[in-house]
Amino acid sequence: MSEGITEGTATTGGETGTEVKFPAWMAQLPADYRQSADLAKFPTIGDLAKSYKETADQSKANQKTLENAIPRLNENPTKEEVDKYYTALGRPKSMEEYSFKDGDKDLVSPDMDKFARQTLFDAGVPQAEALKIVKSWNQFFSEVQNQQEGIKKQEWEEADKALRAKHGDKYDAVVKKAKRFFEDHSKSQFDSFVNETKIGMHPVFLTFITSLSEKYAEDSTMKGSESTGKNSGKFDPGNFYQVPKK
Repeated sequence: MSEGITEGTATTGGETGTEVKFPAWMAQLPADYRQSADLAKFPTIGDLAKSYKETADQSKANQKTLENAIPRLNENPTKEEVDKYYTALGRPKSMEEYSFKDGDKDLVSPDMDKFARQTLFDAGVPQAEALKIVKSWNQFFSEVQNQQEGIKKQEWEEADKALRAKHGDKYDAVVKKAKRFFEDHSKSQFDSFVNETKIGMHPVFLTFITSLSEKYAEDSTMKGSESTGKNSGKFDPGNFYQVPKK
């Protein structure tokens, strides 16, 4: 098509050829583009400009999406690449930025706080997922603890039942005697152990002390020492066996 022609047709491509109509505005283009079938799709130069604008806007949007996209790590990523990857996932910039609160309630105890923060941060866990993990852990731990308490309670009740069956109406007197014996003969180190572990509240411990006091009374070689009713002063009587209320 010569420069003097403002509009025309041409046959392009294929064995049979395809007739393409070239809009008049294409005469303004450099010679290399005047017979472009792709450009001929636009009836006016305004349509071409509109298409260009839409393409440019979409390109900018794609660029912004790529900037915010999660980068793919190679087999041997650097620390900087890993940090960038975890940041893109939503991990806080530092472990101190994690929040373990549910309203005003702290979900992590002070002694576990640093461990939880460091572990979750090193694993690249985002804030929202970190909170879910902490809540799930607390629920699991609570269920396990309740289960253990239930087992302990059942064991205590069975042992206490056996004690009552053994001593009958002398049960209360046996408990008082065992407690008095322990107060008389316990030592400071053992007192601390009983106070801290609450072992003195268990029926098995009472059975042991009862048996020990009976053996002590029977052994004539040990009767030279009278009971004083006093020990080292470290023992807390409240941590010794309490008569269960029925």
